[in-house]
Amino acid sequence: MRLLQRLGAGQDDAKKIGKKRTCPPKLGHHPRRHKKPKHPLAPPPPPPAPYVPPAPQPAVLPPLASPGDAKILAMLAATRLSYGLRPGELERIGHMGFEAWVAEQLAPAQIDDSAADARLAEIRATQQSNAQLLDSKTIQADKRDLAHELVNAAVVRAVFSKRQLAEVTTEFWNDHFNIDIGKSLCLPLKFQDDQRNRAHALGRFRDLLGNSAHSPAMLYYLDNRSNQAKGPNENYAREIMELHTLGVNGGYSEQDVKEVARVFTGWTVDAATGEFKFDAARHDNGSKTVLGHSIGPAGAAEGEQVLDILASHPSTASFIARKLCRRLVSDSPSDALVADVSAVFGASQGNIAAVVQAIVMSADFAASLGKKLRRPFDLAVAGIRALDATVEISDLLARAIDGQCSAMGQLLFRCQPPTGYPDTASAWLTASNLLARWAFVQALAGGRIDGVKVNLASLVGAATTPETIVAALNQALLDGSLPGTSRQAIAASLAGNQAPTLPLAAASLAQRLPATVGLVLACPDFQVK
Repeated sequence: MRLLQRLGAGQDDAKKIGKKRTCPPKLGHHPRRHKKPKHPLAPPPPPPAPYVPPAPQPAVLPPLASPGDAKILAMLAATRLSYGLRPGELERIGHMGFEAWVAEQLAPAQIDDSAADARLAEIRATQQSNAQLLDSKTIQADKRDLAHELVNAAVVRAVFSKRQLAEVTTEFWNDHFNIDIGKSLCLPLKFQDDQRNRAHALGRFRDLLGNSAHSPAMLYYLDNRSNQAKGPNENYAREIMELHTLGVNGGYSEQDVKEVARVFTGWTVDAATGEFKFDAARHDNGSKTVLGHSIGPAGAAEGEQVLDILASHPSTASFIARKLCRRLVSDSPSDALVADVSAVFGASQGNIAAVVQAIVMSADFAASLGKKLRRPFDLAVAGIRALDATVEISDLLARAIDGQCSAMGQLLFRCQPPTGYPDTASAWLTASNLLARWAFVQALAGGRIDGVKVNLASLVGAATTPETIVAALNQALLDGSLPGTSRQAIAASLAGNQAPTLPLAAASLAQRLPATVGLVLACPDFQVK
């Protein structure tokens, strides 16, 4: 309950404890077939050139200035805009200053990330093309598990990348443009989709939207690969408006859904290469009207025109602004903040770096420490970072992290509804999920997570009494934010039958320290950020 209170939850949220929920309910939109359109089909236009993803565009940002306290801002940078504290990270941010740190993170291409890249090179799938990853016979012959490689890559980036804000926003876009790797060929195709989300995570929203529309993984997931003039499939057409751009109340109609579905007929996947392909023979070349805009026969260019319309729509600015504020500030961001951020989205033509900057430089952000719950994957990698653990890339590591996150309610890359995983605390604070969270941190501190090795003695230094040991852990793991009552309770547990001011025998300390570290990590103060 203290965790709920820390997050500002009310009685209605508390009543949800005990209800198992691992993924938000699906919105009720399923692939469906429709009758052949009554209008005649015009002759198909010439085939377009192959799709080439746009190059990331540098952000043009106004000066940075935050009204917040420097120490609080540093903690927010290390926990909310990163995947958690690492030894020396707060000192580095404090030395740079929050504004300078944010400016650095908003230009990820200028950050040397060669150490993380070297570790990623050990994961073969991150270096391979769609065609290679679709070669299931070779993958099986090499005894590889692509799901494990995808999880390992996510862990390596979250734990070791210096481009932390880019990784945090990449996870946001992977949720926003959700793809369930359990469906069809989405798993081998997700590596490319993930990398393209990362390349534009702080770029232009229009580029992110275009990459998603052309993504072979998305074309499989929402069935647009089978969308054709003879039988339009509305699944992607509905979700691109409801979930990717305008929002459910964004001003589109059922007729708009039908028209957008016609626009995207022929957008499919080349079976030989696993890449995007426009099949002119399957495209509906009749005229369409989308959100009041007339779209004449133009083949694949019709889809690009619709993407332009959706990306620049005012409802999209508001929808994306609210979602980013919910992810980065609080479960219920103020309407004033959302309006300000939405205005920046529109004025910058969807420049995500400018939007994120507006959020993190706001007074609302500066006052939001402790208002966001760590989701399961966030908690897992934050624990690894806080303990400065050694990570060995292997199937064992992926299986362990994936299993622990699944127990906490987040099946990595396998949220079935197109909504993606939720950003609100109430979705994750079920009784079973809470027990799994506590079990995870105890297993991590106890060295029982395969592929992760911890050295707890380095956290306590020369401290020998329960009181000084807990004080050292409080400083190392929480920057001294653990309440006095919690410190006293944990020190008493560590002391056992003796006074917490007396030194512990070395053998007793070695035996009891893992459980003590686990108690600190299980406190609400570590579970939130």
